[in-house]
Amino acid sequence: MANQRKARPEQRPAGTRTTIQDVATEAGVSLTTVSHVLNGKGRVDARTRDHVRAVADRLGYVPSRTARGLASGRSYTIGLTLPQLAALPPGELLDSQWYAQVVVASSQRALDRQYAVAVLPGFTTAEELSRHAVDGVVVLDPVHDDPRFALLERARIPHVSVGRDPLHLDVPTVHPDALGGAAALLTHLAQRGSRRILLLSAPVEWQHVHDAVTHARQWSAGRDVTVRHIIAGDELSSRESLYEDVRRATVTALTAAEPPDAIVGMFEGFGATIAAGAATAGCAVPAAVRVAQDTDDRSTLTASPTITALDQHPDQQARAAVDLLLDLIADRVPGEDVVTPVTLRVRAST
Repeated sequence: MANQRKARPEQRPAGTRTTIQDVATEAGVSLTTVSHVLNGKGRVDARTRDHVRAVADRLGYVPSRTARGLASGRSYTIGLTLPQLAALPPGELLDSQWYAQVVVASSQRALDRQYAVAVLPGFTTAEELSRHAVDGVVVLDPVHDDPRFALLERARIPHVSVGRDPLHLDVPTVHPDALGGAAALLTHLAQRGSRRILLLSAPVEWQHVHDAVTHARQWSAGRDVTVRHIIAGDELSSRESLYEDVRRATVTALTAAEPPDAIVGMFEGFGATIAAGAATAGCAVPAAVRVAQDTDDRSTLTASPTITALDQHPDQQARAAVDLLLDLIADRVPGEDVVTPVTLRVRAST
C-alpha cells in the first residue's frame, strides 16, 4: 500500500496545513476511519485506533475550527448587535469610545475562550438574522421592549444583554450600578453647593437612563435640592444634530428665570457640548454652573475645563457579558444578573 500513497505531508510546502486526508493517506485507512478515530465515534479496533492517532500526532494534525464546528453544530463565533437607534448609522456608533471599548474587550475575552466575535449588521427579520452563523448574541443597549429579543428567541439563538429591558427580564443581563453612580454624582454636586440640577438626556428609551432619572428624583425628596429632566431633540439622526440640540437646550435652560446651577449630560459627549452651551449663554463653568456627564470618554478629558464623569467601565461589562453568554451556550444555567461597578471621576467642571 505504501507505493499507492500520495506525497508525505512532511514534503508539502512550508506553512501548508496537514489535513485529515493526509492522515488517512499516511495511515493507509479511509477518511471515515480517521474521522471516527479523531472524533471518538464509530467502531474502530484498538490497533487501528492507536495507529491512526500515532500518525496524526507525528504529522502534527490539528483539527480545524471549521471542521469542529461542523461536527458539533457550532461556529465558535458570537455576535455583538449594536442598538438600532432611529436613523443613526452603525458607523457612528462604532466611532464612539464606549462601543469601541466594548468591541475590543469582548473580542479579547472571547479569544481567551477560543471564540471569535462578529459585529452584526442591523436585523429586523428572522431571515436577516439567519445569514450569520453565530452560536449566541450579546445585545447591546436594548431599548424598551427591544424587538431584537423576539427575533433571537424565534431563531432559538442563545442571547444575553448589556443593559436591561424590563419587558425581557428573563434574558441574562449585565448592567452597571446606575443607581449607585447617580447617587454618588448627585451627592457630589450637592456637597459643592448645587441646588437646581438639570438632567439632560438623548431621545433614546434606555432603561439605565430611566432608572437614573427615577432615582435622582427619589434622592432629591426631603433634600433642599430640585432635580429636573429634559430630553434634547426629537430624534437621534446624527451626532452633529444631537449635539446642536444639546447646545440649544443648554442655552435655553441657562437663560431661563430660574437657571440650573448644575447640568448632567446623559450621553457620550454631552458634557463638553453643555460646557460650550454655557459659554454661549455667558455662564462660566464651574463658577456659574457645574457640568458633569453620566459616562466617561475622551471628550471629558479634552474639554476645557475637564468634565466630571461616571466611569461605567464598559470593558468590565463586555467581559462579563461574554462569560455569561458562553455559559449559556455551554448549557450552564446562568446565575443572577451581573452588576458592574461605576466610579465617579471628579474633575475641574464641578
